[in-house]
Amino acid sequence: MGLTVAFDRSAGEQAGLVVTYIKNGTEEEIRAAQEQGAPAHYTDWLEEESPMVVIPGTDHCCLDSGGKDSFVIAANKWGSTYGPLTDFLKAKGIEWDEF
Repeated sequence: MGLTVAFDRSAGEQAGLVVTYIKNGTEEEIRAAQEQGAPAHYTDWLEEESPMVVIPGTDHCCLDSGGKDSFVIAANKWGSTYGPLTDFLKAKGIEWDEF
């Protein structure tokens, strides 16, 4: 069972979080999927870009699944995201919800 951390987008941006968009697949992966007859929804996904957030002071990058008002990041307590993310939020005085 996963854990998700959600917090106010404007507070996160003011604290230094920046969203960048990274293509889901490389040109080689897209070409290989097409050549192997992968379903169109998969090759379409490989060609799309996903919003990624780098936690300031780290080289850790994580997927933002939130909307215009909130960051929503999968961050299991035993994984590599939870500690750096919540440490950053605590240091910046940003409250978050876990679900």
